[in-house]
Amino acid sequence: MRELADAGFSTRSLSDFSMEFTSATAPRPRVCVWLTFDDGFQDVFDHALPVLSRHGFRAVLFLVSDLLGKTNEWQQKAGDITEPLMDEAQVCDWLAAGQEIGSHTRTHPHLTQLPLAEARGELTASKKALEDKFGLAIEHFCYPYGDWNAQVRDLVREAGYKTACTTEYGVNSVATPRLELKRITARYPSRNLKAIWKRLVGRG
Repeated sequence: MRELADAGFSTRSLSDFSMEFTSATAPRPRVCVWLTFDDGFQDVFDHALPVLSRHGFRAVLFLVSDLLGKTNEWQQKAGDITEPLMDEAQVCDWLAAGQEIGSHTRTHPHLTQLPLAEARGELTASKKALEDKFGLAIEHFCYPYGDWNAQVRDLVREAGYKTACTTEYGVNSVATPRLELKRITARYPSRNLKAIWKRLVGRG
C-alpha cells in the first residue's frame, strides 16, 4: 500500500468501475487501482483496515454470508488451520470506515460442481442476506476459488450483480467483461509494484 501511495495511485469504489470504462474515450484516472479482499477474515479487519485508512484507500471485502462471526470452514475441510472471520459488528465498522463489501456466496463452494439450482441459491441467498443485514445494495461478487464457467457467470448476472472478480492474473480494460474481472494477487513477496509493472509490460 505504501508503494502504491508513493507512486501516486488512488482508489475508487468498485461501484464506479463500470462507469470508468463506459467508452474508450471516457476520461478516467491514469493511476487508479481497485483493491479486493476475499473471505472476510478477521485479520483483514485487524491489520489491513488501519493501513487502508492511513493511506486513504478504499477496498471491497467479499463476504461468505452464512459464516459471519464463524471460521473458515471450507479451508478446514482441506486440512488448514482454523481462522476467525469478521462478525457483523466488525463488518459495520468496516463500512463506517468508508470501505465496501460484496458477496462470496453463502458457504464458499466450488460453484461449477453444484447443480444449477443450488449454485443459484448460493448467489441469491448471499446477496439478500448481506443486503438485509447491512442495509445496502450488494452489487459485486467474487467467484470462490476462482471457479466459474459460462453458466455460473450467467447466474451471477441473473442474480443482479454488476461486477464479478475471477482469479485470472491481469489488468482490466474497456474490453474486459464486467463479470470476468482479472486481478493481481499480492500475497507473494515477488509481487511488489516494480515486479508487477515489469510483468505487465513484458519485461519480466
